[in-house]
Amino acid sequence: MKRVDPKRRRPSRVWHRWLGFILLLPLLFLALTGVLLNHADQLGWHRKQVRSDWVLSRYGMVLEGEPISFLAGTNVISGWEGQLFWNGRDLGMPGELTGAVPVSSGIAVVSPGVIRVYDAEGMLIEALDEVSLPEGPMVKAGRNAAGQLVVQTAGAASWVFTDELLGFEAKQDSQTVWTASAATPEVVRRAMERSYRGEGVSWSRVVTDLHSGRFFGSIGVWLIDLVVVLLVVLSMTGLMLGIRAIRQGSNGQRPGAD
Repeated sequence: MKRVDPKRRRPSRVWHRWLGFILLLPLLFLALTGVLLNHADQLGWHRKQVRSDWVLSRYGMVLEGEPISFLAGTNVISGWEGQLFWNGRDLGMPGELTGAVPVSSGIAVVSPGVIRVYDAEGMLIEALDEVSLPEGPMVKAGRNAAGQLVVQTAGAASWVFTDELLGFEAKQDSQTVWTASAATPEVVRRAMERSYRGEGVSWSRVVTDLHSGRFFGSIGVWLIDLVVVLLVVLSMTGLMLGIRAIRQGSNGQRPGAD
């Protein structure tokens, strides 16, 4: 039988060896996360919630920047990351916050394109959209001496609403007191963060996403796929080297001899 030149076998061994080194850490990572997933019930990770801001930021559950808040009586109405909050409770309403003004029917929460009226408990009473509002985004909100809602639109035009917010008229009122933002109390800030996160993310979910690579986004998934492909290549080259060693042994050659 024709003998195989040892020099032709050397590259496959080198590639096999380097693939083993390259895959060592990824395989340890997959093995560790796999073991943790198998024992997630015993560890109670389905019930334990993640508190780390860095981890939660990967799931879009961390509010960035700074909130803007307005005081309306004893209530703190805030806007943060395009979400509205009432005393730290997420109202489930998107929009930027222009001001919050007590009116006869409740508290008017003013955004650039909508006015929402809430009762003292933060329950929505009514919402006025662009059909029922002056033309242009509202940039300021306040109240005149008669207790009526006044808004200012882009271009410095002022509009005074009727007591029940059923209509409005263009009118400059020198006695208008415009609302000014206030410092957000720390207790309200923490309540907003908790409300925005909702039930949060369990550690079981995080470990699952780490194991699949989804924790790092689409690139993480592709990296895990690459590890799997390289593992297949490593297995095939190992199988080929093993078969070759058996054949050499059957021919009386020393396996692995160069």
